[in-house]
Amino acid sequence: MGVGTRVGILLALSVIMMFVMPLFSVPVAGDGLASRYDTARDAWYTLAERDQFCIINYDDGIEKMIVQIQLDGSELRSSEKIAWLFPIPALPESVSLRHFRVIPRFDGYSLGSAVLEKVADSTSWSFAFGTQLYTAPALGYYATLGFGGSSGIEDSVESYAILNQYGVTTEVLAVDSSEALGVYLTSKELALPEEAELAIENYLDGDYSFVLSWVSSVSSFLTQAFKIPGTDTYSLGIGVEFPCDGIFFPLEMTSAYDTLEIPITVQVLDHVTPDEYPSGGNLDFSCKYRVQDTFRPTEFLEKYIEEFDYFFAEQIAANDGSLFLKSVDYTVVRFDGPAGELTEDLWLSDSRPLSVSSLQFVGDHPWLVVLAVFILVSCISSLVACVIIFGWNARLTRTYIILGAANLFSIAGYYFAYDAVTPRLERENVNTERKGWRLMLLFSGLFIYQLGFVYFVFFYRPTVGM
Repeated sequence: MGVGTRVGILLALSVIMMFVMPLFSVPVAGDGLASRYDTARDAWYTLAERDQFCIINYDDGIEKMIVQIQLDGSELRSSEKIAWLFPIPALPESVSLRHFRVIPRFDGYSLGSAVLEKVADSTSWSFAFGTQLYTAPALGYYATLGFGGSSGIEDSVESYAILNQYGVTTEVLAVDSSEALGVYLTSKELALPEEAELAIENYLDGDYSFVLSWVSSVSSFLTQAFKIPGTDTYSLGIGVEFPCDGIFFPLEMTSAYDTLEIPITVQVLDHVTPDEYPSGGNLDFSCKYRVQDTFRPTEFLEKYIEEFDYFFAEQIAANDGSLFLKSVDYTVVRFDGPAGELTEDLWLSDSRPLSVSSLQFVGDHPWLVVLAVFILVSCISSLVACVIIFGWNARLTRTYIILGAANLFSIAGYYFAYDAVTPRLERENVNTERKGWRLMLLFSGLFIYQLGFVYFVFFYRPTVGM
């Protein structure tokens, strides 16, 4: 076989190797229905929500949920009352309330990127490169690159909890009928649009309660709620804690907005599995798994430390009491499209999808990826080197490939394995005389080149983006 043919085979195999290497790629909000009373027009209107955000912490059958409300200052000043209503799948006596001036929000990166980074940082690469022995002095350089009790209000509505704080009043209600709720709201000088009545009826047959919030003092809200810097927008979180068999987020009542498009983002601690959602038509539904390296109260958030301690109590306890949380897994669910297509509430299971569990297993054992890459590169390098030195022989292909696996025991292991298979080569009329060292040098060069190529192209990242 001519030299040109052998070089062509080498290039073809190198291109194939490039494609078979492992590649891991693995605001006003009140999540339910909101309305406002316009003082000038003496009427209640559906409050046009710009987007919705919610964060959920579910642990041992208890869900903590914070739904964010953001209000434009001009709407606040022209409105006598603003109200929110959303359902909770729990008996009212089991629900507790809390207000949050600042809502925690994660901004980590994808699970695939996190796993990729762990593989790239694995010290197993040092072993892989070090098998050639003469590369040991360079490992220091590689290391610098990153190896390494209640009172009844109305006959059919009962209030079980009430919280007045920051100019907002929040109650947990047991409701028998939408008509009774309407009477109760009238007693509070509140009202909800007619669109809400049908949605409310859907929750009356089950063990649901309702969370009702309203701005009871505009002036207090303007002075005590968190104002987003550089804007005339005010933010507050309505927090609820309740027992639940799964992870719940209210969506159905939002359908009252009909054609209005309201982007909705839900962040759930840990990697969880959403039930299949009817997201046909114009509704876009997505679920992504992400990781945040570190999460802690910043200097800005330190004045809200009690809220942080409460919401992350389980994670802080598991972290030996430290507020500096590391490697926080979370799930991001997004909805984008007409609100009228949000025909069901969102339920999620606290179990992880098989694909996520598999990725996390790889992230916990990055050496397995390194080992797989090491063996694959060794076998390919051995095949290419043997074809160039000895020429093509279909009957010896398996021998050339298996020979590469001996590189697990370093280049010395490869040499002794070659010595052991020499009789087999000679029986196939392969001329091995004085070619052993040429094979060693070519194999080692190909191995280091291809292993470096795989690491820097597929794994090494100076920084991991969003």
